[in-house]
Amino acid sequence: MNKRRTAQEILDEYKRFRILTVGRAGGGKSSLINRVFNVKDAKVSDSKPGEAEIDLEITSETNKLFVLHDSKGFEPSKADTFHIVEQFIRDRSDKDLQLKDRLHAAWLCIRTPFSGARVLEAGDENFLKIAHDGNIPVVVVFTQYDTFVTWFEEQCDNCKSCSECEKCMNLETCEKRKSSETCENCKTAAKDAYNEHVKSLEDAAIRLGIPTPEHINVSVRHGYTENIVPLVDKTEKLVEKHLPEDDAWYLWALAQMVSLPLKIRACADQAMIHYSRALIATGSTPAVGRPLLFHRLVEVHEDIITCMNVQDPDNVSSFLRCTPNSWALTISKVLRSTEFKHVLLHVVQHMRNKEDTKSSPFDIEKITQVVQLFATASAALAQPAAILGLSFTFFKWLLDAVCANVPEVQRVFISYTVDLMLVLRELFDFTLQRQWAGRVTWGDLGEAWAAYHRTPSQARVHSEITELVKKHEGLSANSEAIHESVVELLRKHRAIDT
Repeated sequence: MNKRRTAQEILDEYKRFRILTVGRAGGGKSSLINRVFNVKDAKVSDSKPGEAEIDLEITSETNKLFVLHDSKGFEPSKADTFHIVEQFIRDRSDKDLQLKDRLHAAWLCIRTPFSGARVLEAGDENFLKIAHDGNIPVVVVFTQYDTFVTWFEEQCDNCKSCSECEKCMNLETCEKRKSSETCENCKTAAKDAYNEHVKSLEDAAIRLGIPTPEHINVSVRHGYTENIVPLVDKTEKLVEKHLPEDDAWYLWALAQMVSLPLKIRACADQAMIHYSRALIATGSTPAVGRPLLFHRLVEVHEDIITCMNVQDPDNVSSFLRCTPNSWALTISKVLRSTEFKHVLLHVVQHMRNKEDTKSSPFDIEKITQVVQLFATASAALAQPAAILGLSFTFFKWLLDAVCANVPEVQRVFISYTVDLMLVLRELFDFTLQRQWAGRVTWGDLGEAWAAYHRTPSQARVHSEITELVKKHEGLSANSEAIHESVVELLRKHRAIDT
């Protein structure tokens, strides 16, 4: 397997995750893409005269980490145009292509057929065969599942409404509609019919001589979205299986905007890559070249924020920002700002030499003051540091400390990265509830900090990290030990699903 790479190294090679959607018009492809990638402004790149529509790159300013190719106009059912899709698959699966130009995954979108309708047409089957031959990960997505369930409701005496009844027109309950919820009979009938569709898919795979493709039913309608995240997870597993040595799953984790656990998993991997590299460098490089803990934390912070793929608003004020070699005045983003890093350092500074972490040093009133300061003016670095009580002794130690396999360094490094990821979990959940999801302000960040502080998680996490370092007595002896332990810690505190 290739050497594990950081997020920036992967982005330098891939640029964007490239995905193809295939399916008939009106099948819900656009709504699905908008939901998964949290975009509403997807734009088509400039094309050359006569270029096939499927070759056009659809991108978005609000999420720059994916490229969409859409088969609109070249439906699999149309034999005279499907050769264009076929040629696209063959061209984009060429292993001589650079990774950034290859197709990384595809969704075959089929509007969930009503009972008795044909599931796969000849073009769909041809597409599955070609994609399999080109080693392209494909998920068959049965879209608009809510409409499928509604069809069964309309056949059900218990669910259907009477268009001539005043009560039904006003959505009141009556003898012909006993409940506003789908009844169990309709749910069972819809599930049984869907299973028949899956059986048809399995039969088609046998005829084609390929494994049964991954499949799932989805809907973007409220109340039916429970399979959106499983679709993302299925896609990730397929990408990791088909491109195991190319780290494509990292880019998928970054580009998608609905599965927080997948992002956290990528964040944890990134942090541990930096930590492992630092330990290796410490043991084999002359003293002058040994990585310092402070610089390594800056790198980890940057890569974790990159993994989250959260867009900052355009009107964020200018702040002092730390760069590995100097302090410089730049237009800083909220999550990448020096001030945010100092908030994190304030929270973890006691982990240097204090093993009793039952009481948390986190002071929500001080954090509130800092957030208010950030929101109203461009604050000098000394102001937030003074409010937080960031220890000069600790800060100087941090600047001088070498990344090494010693308890105080381990505790600070692990605490910083885990606290950062758990706060981002709160932030991600919070921003997803709003129409402008994917953007963040200082006020949002303050609320995320408060949410993290209101639970007992922070003090408990620090205690568990202290015990973790004691237990392993030298985590560098096994580079995977710290990784597995951190993932388990995040899973325990609901950042990663089991």
